[in-house]
Amino acid sequence: MQVSIGSPFAPGETFQAPAINSGVSGKLIAERRMLSGAVAAINKSGAFGPQREISFLVDQASGRLVVQIVDVGTREVVSQIPSEYVLEMESQLAKLAPGAGSPQPSLTGVDMIV
Repeated sequence: MQVSIGSPFAPGETFQAPAINSGVSGKLIAERRMLSGAVAAINKSGAFGPQREISFLVDQASGRLVVQIVDVGTREVVSQIPSEYVLEMESQLAKLAPGAGSPQPSLTGVDMIV
């Protein structure tokens, strides 16, 4: 499962804000809104092409930040960093040697940023 940071909704689709007692701080919510605005501005500028947009995701299996360039019409992922291959290799290596390697920053508590 992945968590989207950017524009994961179809036009007109709404977003349910976290409940006040959900443990999400006001500062975190403000940061999410600022990031969402920056992503929207980049996508509106057409920096990645007329039918492309950037999306930031958190891969739930690894907790790693993933950046995708997506075709707006087909929703096909055109490019992704790190690639699915790298994420899968990391997962396989972690199964072989649990606890080995450098720990990734924790992104727990990140539900969805729109």
